[in-house]
Amino acid sequence: MKRTIKIVSMSMVLILALSMFSMVAFATSAKPYSSYSASILDNNKKGEGVIYACSCTPVSNYLKSTVNVQYYQASSGTYKWTGNTSGSANNTPGRVSSWTVFGSDYVKYVDASFEAKCGTGSIKYYSATKSN
Repeated sequence: MKRTIKIVSMSMVLILALSMFSMVAFATSAKPYSSYSASILDNNKKGEGVIYACSCTPVSNYLKSTVNVQYYQASSGTYKWTGNTSGSANNTPGRVSSWTVFGSDYVKYVDASFEAKCGTGSIKYYSATKSN
């Protein structure tokens, strides 16, 4: 009787461990980030793109954020694009890319793109925009 209880207990622990592993593997391969966004901040002076890691533990990921900001250049009276600014890293909780304007200039539009991968999965691509 004790042997049967021991075998059943060990089997339940093994099933629980395997189900937890499969849930983590499914969550990380299906959605390799927890959130991402494009924002206009600091009274229209800063355009930002940010992506945060998935909830995999330990953190085993790759994240990249790229932002291209359109701003109004007061001195010329025209809209300009900044060109892309980006950053990437492995095993990180998140990545931020931003561009700040000064003086009478202000941010009009933010075009952000992201790359994310958890574990040994493939890189997935996402994008977000924000306008003023």
